[in-house]
Amino acid sequence: MENTVKTFASRTTVPTAEKRQSYYSNCDHRSVRSHSKPSTSALQENIPAMKYSEFEKRPAQSELLGRSHATTLAVATIVVAFLSSVDAFQIYSARRVNQSVIGNVVHHRITSRLHSSAPPGTEPDQKTDFPITKSDEEWKEILTPDQYYILRKEGTETPGASVLNKISVEKNGQVDAGTFVCAGCENPLFVASSKYDSGTGWPSFFAPVTSSAIALNTDYKMIVPRTECVCSQCGGHLGHVFEDGPDPTGQRYCMNGAAMQFYRDSERPELAEQVTEMSAKDPFRLSPAQALPSALINIIIGGIFFNAFLSSGQSTPIDFLTLLPATYYGFLAAKSIAKIMG
Repeated sequence: MENTVKTFASRTTVPTAEKRQSYYSNCDHRSVRSHSKPSTSALQENIPAMKYSEFEKRPAQSELLGRSHATTLAVATIVVAFLSSVDAFQIYSARRVNQSVIGNVVHHRITSRLHSSAPPGTEPDQKTDFPITKSDEEWKEILTPDQYYILRKEGTETPGASVLNKISVEKNGQVDAGTFVCAGCENPLFVASSKYDSGTGWPSFFAPVTSSAIALNTDYKMIVPRTECVCSQCGGHLGHVFEDGPDPTGQRYCMNGAAMQFYRDSERPELAEQVTEMSAKDPFRLSPAQALPSALINIIIGGIFFNAFLSSGQSTPIDFLTLLPATYYGFLAAKSIAKIMG
């Protein structure tokens, strides 16, 4: 037993202090060498410098999206501001054709608001500076309530409510050939052959009888300016004109049916002859003042979208979407220019 204990003790000799220190130092060295993080310089040596430069120059994805959104907001702001200035230019050019009529309308509207005390029987917003003038009571006597509301108060009838929507030379033939006149003064406005179905519910025409049959005004009731159409003889409100009509003019005179009356050529042949003479002396022509504003607007809007595409970097599919409106507005601008040249 004693021999066995001695043998075991000799085999399990306790290491000296020097050996223990050497063992622990070797363990620490191996641990540090195997578990320590690589230095920054080591990483930079293993990664090409080109990747770092490309990463620094490449803008973040969120920055590109933010730039596109900011461009869109800028487009909307510029368009709304430019519409007001362009529409003012259009109305100014139209006044050159009907200077006395439109100038008197504007002058009357300004002075009527400055003078709050109007004479009996006269409304402050009454249109009195036209060749045909009547007091407010006289208009109420000769007009129906619907006609008075639209012609004298600039109202709008319900879409599809007018029986004049059924008048169509294209569908019914020459039976419906005739003339649309102002319900207040019977001033000839349109012929039935210029009427077409716009799908809006209001009688629509692509051209009036003559260039001086209708006077233009500015309407800000919908915030965005619109071109109002009034009778050049009595100043009655008829409707509005838009630039989305068919050829050959590209205009859509969207009229209120209650503001007009229709006479067939078979009913009043003398009126048909009068309209023919008027059209020969003063035929309707689309002036540059009517088509140029639309061309300028489309050019500016299309240019803004195209500039947004160029400045986006073309790094995401969203950036290429701006080419769609740029192409669309460019096509509209070319169409408007073709009308001016033609």
